Amino acid sequence: MIPPTQIQAGDALERMLAHQLATTHVLAMKAAAVMGQQLDLADRTMGTAKQAACAEAARMAGVVARMNGSFQVGMPSDLNDEPYAPDWRAALALACEAARCGASTRSGCPCQGPAMPNGRCRMHGGGSRDPIAAEGLARSKTSTRTHAGGLQKASL
Repeated sequence: MIPPTQIQAGDALERMLAHQLATTHVLAMKAAAVMGQQLDLADRTMGTAKQAACAEAARMAGVVARMNGSFQVGMPSDLNDEPYAPDWRAALALACEAARCGASTRSGCPCQGPAMPNGRCRMHGGGSRDPIAAEGLARSKTSTRTHAGGLQKASL
């Protein structure tokens, strides 16, 4: 790697950008090395240790992607005093105020998933129902269903 001091920068801004790019490259390589170590650890372990290693490797992959993405995207052309990101706190407050499912879970606690228009979450109020139309009823009667481990003709 060429040290940033050897790059022939035209002015102080180019010199600063060269230093930032070199530093980001070094940090990305270190994060990629940690990611590789975590993946090696995940190959050698099982259970929660494997899950933790995979999660850490995924986190490191995200770090590398965000660091590299910041240089690929560049700075916005319309710089002003407004924040670049939307107001995430307002979005978080709206998400917390959303209606919840409330269905009984297997643990006995009410489900905290966000409710769909039917009042239940995607896990407890699915859109699948018995067929109502004549075409759907005919297709259901001729289909095979798995019951007790074998295929049988439906008896509707």
